[in-house]
Amino acid sequence: MRLLFAVFLGLALAQFKNDRLLAHFENSAVKLKNADKKKGPNLVCGSDKIEISFEMAELDAMKLGVDDPTKIFFRGNKNCFSVLDGTKYTLTLFFPFTSCGTNVVHDTEDFVYTNQIMLQLEKNRDLTLLHFRCVYEDKYIVSYNEGITPVKRTLQFDTQMGKFDVDMKLYKI
Repeated sequence: MRLLFAVFLGLALAQFKNDRLLAHFENSAVKLKNADKKKGPNLVCGSDKIEISFEMAELDAMKLGVDDPTKIFFRGNKNCFSVLDGTKYTLTLFFPFTSCGTNVVHDTEDFVYTNQIMLQLEKNRDLTLLHFRCVYEDKYIVSYNEGITPVKRTLQFDTQMGKFDVDMKLYKI
């Protein structure tokens, strides 16, 4: 399992013609205390959940005016919004990661999950905060270090005459 990337989309910022917002986002860590410097959201692509969090201090430093966790949500699904968790807004997708409008593409070797995190600025005006992508390999090697030992025992059979079909298959590793 590996995280390929999480990037902020400058496209959404250009859409709203707000270059100052991008500059605030890139320089927001400067306005925070030295110990609080994070610069951007935290994305964790886990085996049972995908978790995205935004520090309140960074959003405040960008002057985005987030006063309600429901203003941060997954694109196309305002019912899948963030929760306030201490000093951060957190959004969570649980396995199989296909809820809240998340797209999945299965190419030849991987499952790729993508979605966008939006911020509602006004009633009909949303801003893309994050476009994320989590990549999971679809082929894993499973092994058992101890090996398998057959059980030896003698079976008692009654011998009978008759016809029957037998089908045997061998498992290939």
